[in-house]
Amino acid sequence: MWSSSAMLQYLLAACLVSYGDAAATQCFHDNCYRAMFPTASPTQLSSATAFCRTYTTTVNTNTALTQFPTRATSACGSSPSKYSSICSCGVPPSPSPTCSTDTAANLLRNGDFECGLSPWTTYTIDGTTTSTLSSPGYNSATAFQFTIGSTTSSSSATARLIQTVYNLEPGATYTLTFETNITGPDAGFWGVMINGEPKRTVDARDNLGPGVWNVNSFDFVAGVGDPTEVKFEVITSQPGSVFELDKISLVKKSI
Repeated sequence: MWSSSAMLQYLLAACLVSYGDAAATQCFHDNCYRAMFPTASPTQLSSATAFCRTYTTTVNTNTALTQFPTRATSACGSSPSKYSSICSCGVPPSPSPTCSTDTAANLLRNGDFECGLSPWTTYTIDGTTTSTLSSPGYNSATAFQFTIGSTTSSSSATARLIQTVYNLEPGATYTLTFETNITGPDAGFWGVMINGEPKRTVDARDNLGPGVWNVNSFDFVAGVGDPTEVKFEVITSQPGSVFELDKISLVKKSI
């Protein structure tokens, strides 16, 4: 069983990383950003993408003044610098494709991995840990899986699964829900971070224990700045152990 000291080491190490990352520049979103990039509408998102690609490369900004998306002018006005700033923050990804069973309220894309891996990204510290889509998932066809290779780390991440989320409302409360399945009682744990800040650890012995699916959730308050990084980390020193995730959802909490 993993000791509380091992988890504490992980949280302390994560906080140090978070402190270093805090100095990085973030894009601050507001009503203008949300008006420009309404991620619930693929058509409007596509038109905003096309506008920004043209606007950020055009030399003649006077011509661009007359080409602002109509829906954005009430929130953004007509200042060229405003649109330049919004476009330079980056365009959010398109909504989830129809193969996913995610609900419209879920701000994460492909949280059930029914559409493959994208837009999730993975990272491993060595060449022996592998990531794959496993079957079956939690009441579904597919889940995400890390199979741990040769590692001796007990307080730092062996592998990571990451997705970036856009347009969270600063000061609003959100609920992150996810299913975990970890083989072996002493395999280790999942660590969850929001923008580099540790929020939750899930040990192999937690809830119903190892070898079965367990539902986990926690609330957090969105900070100021866009985008938001959701990161799952595997902390283990057990080669051959398997860590699975499925049904990951991020939903704004009703007041």
